[in-house]
Amino acid sequence: MLDALAFWILLLVLYVPGIISTFIYELVCGRQIRGRFRFAGTALIFALVILAANLAGLYLFKNIPSMEVLATYFNCLSFTTKYILLSIVVGAIIALFVCLITQLFRISTRANTE
Repeated sequence: MLDALAFWILLLVLYVPGIISTFIYELVCGRQIRGRFRFAGTALIFALVILAANLAGLYLFKNIPSMEVLATYFNCLSFTTKYILLSIVVGAIIALFVCLITQLFRISTRANTE
């Protein structure tokens, strides 16, 4: 079972890349996400997508089959820093991809309305 400090650290490791991805999305797309709850919800969605991508990558490339094994890997600081950097890179890629899709959707809806 996780103690309180480990819980908060794990929560930050999983949620902060979503916040960074949301900032990257706002910066690249030029769209401001208004409202605290909307920003937090967008960051949570990004964080969940990043987590899913990282879990798939860890399963395929590092052979980490379960969350219990992943929790033991998080005890190693070297793995944790690599995971954080991987999360930020994956989050940036996902934010750029979502921005591209948003721009393409906007262009197609403008073309249909004219």
